[in-house]
Amino acid sequence: MKTLRSFALPIWLGCLLAILACERAKTKPADAPAVPSVKDPAGAMNQPPDDERQVTETLTTPPGPATGPRAAHEPKGTYYFKVNFPVMRGLAIMQANASRFRELAAKQGFLGKLIACGADPFTTLDHLTAVLPPQVRKNPGGAVTIQGQLDPAKVMACLEGELKKEGFEPAPEGQVRWLKSPRLSVALSSPGPGQVRGVSRGWDKLELPAELAALEKRLPGNHALLVGAEGDVLPVASTLKYTLLTFAPVGDSLEVRGLLLFGSPTMAASIAKMITGTLAARRQAAEKHPDPKMRELGSRLLGRWNVQATGAEVSLDAKIPYTELVEAVGLFTVQVKGTF
Repeated sequence: MKTLRSFALPIWLGCLLAILACERAKTKPADAPAVPSVKDPAGAMNQPPDDERQVTETLTTPPGPATGPRAAHEPKGTYYFKVNFPVMRGLAIMQANASRFRELAAKQGFLGKLIACGADPFTTLDHLTAVLPPQVRKNPGGAVTIQGQLDPAKVMACLEGELKKEGFEPAPEGQVRWLKSPRLSVALSSPGPGQVRGVSRGWDKLELPAELAALEKRLPGNHALLVGAEGDVLPVASTLKYTLLTFAPVGDSLEVRGLLLFGSPTMAASIAKMITGTLAARRQAAEKHPDPKMRELGSRLLGRWNVQATGAEVSLDAKIPYTELVEAVGLFTVQVKGTF
């Protein structure tokens, strides 16, 4: 089971940045002024810009009730995911456990439907691109495009049958194959050879925007997974414009690379300092853990991250041996067992 759990590590690592930057926004105690007093003009002159001060307060203020405008900032943006299944299938861990992984995937909702309809991530499916709005569970929508050694007509007919089992009803409009349910309307189409696309009504974002595509060219091209975002997806107003993370196999390790573009060099430097400080704090906490294995592994894993600000851009990278990923999942499972 330890080996099987390690396959989830790319997703787990992708969440690392969110864990670092997306902690619940905190406010100052009621008796602490949020801005400099007008009686202290010198102090006001020395204050950082509002957006940078907000990020700093989020990190340094003790936990408190989520009140006030600083705690109410809601992340906004569009999320992008690209999966390269041939690269996934080339991983030694996948090849050694393909039948077991496929058995587990077949029991999952969306993956299970694809496998049942011949779009099998372990054989015929090559690429998947998903473009989703924030809070997609609350407000379902977006677009998903798959490509591979597929017969689009057969896959779409099969998907229609699978969706009917969940309350979707055919509602064609001209040449558009709409499927409707009380919560969502989806149109199925084939934009090209071997491709099938599902798009919710009113959604018009289907591929990475030009800016994210340009960032992708600067990162390793053999990535198995790409996670991107357009817009300020952080829980504090940070002028974040674009985010891109890639996860690529490199020999016996997983290479994680990230680029974040902000609206100003000041904010980029502030965020880089924030992430570096948070990593250092987590590493110090790990070094005090009562379990010697957690102390040693936590220190190594957290010490592998490099963070740098250049102009309005923040870059992140880490190269983590697969052996450490397997070990980390095993230890993490022991630590959280019975917590949830």
